[in-house]
Amino acid sequence: MSQKAHPALKNTKGAAVAIAQIDRTQQTVCLAGIGNISGVVVTDHQTRSMVSYNGTVGHLTSSSP
Repeated sequence: MSQKAHPALKNTKGAAVAIAQIDRTQQTVCLAGIGNISGVVVTDHQTRSMVSYNGTVGHLTSSSP
């Protein structure tokens, strides 16, 4: 899904994008994010923040292929 987002947004101003995989059995969360976006896991006992990489999905720099 993330590999399709970049070319799909190339003719736009771009977007911040995050994809999360939640495994309730293992009690884990995996977040992949690009742009000004973050995730938070809140439980009864703690709050954990997840951050993303800088960038804009759909935006090509001069060094991009």
